[in-house]
Amino acid sequence: MDWQSITAIAAALLAGIALLDKRLDKSLSIREHEEFRNNIKDQFILLGHRLERETDDLKDRIKTIEQTRPTTGEIAASLQHRNRTPPTGGK
Repeated sequence: MDWQSITAIAAALLAGIALLDKRLDKSLSIREHEEFRNNIKDQFILLGHRLERETDDLKDRIKTIEQTRPTTGEIAASLQHRNRTPPTGGK
């Protein structure tokens, strides 16, 4: 083999490697990068709205629980009633 053949084969090999590298390249173009960034921002906005709704739901639940919790007198009466009632079941 002479130098010209070796050079031609090496050039073809390098071109093939460069083409393969270009096809397997995972980097984003500027436009793709901007689109990706905008999608991420949109997802964060949606997540923020969802968290805000869930927080509001939790606040409503807490308010309901606080409004319906028994007073100390009601708890004492319930405990006294349980102590007077004989246990059931058994033998």
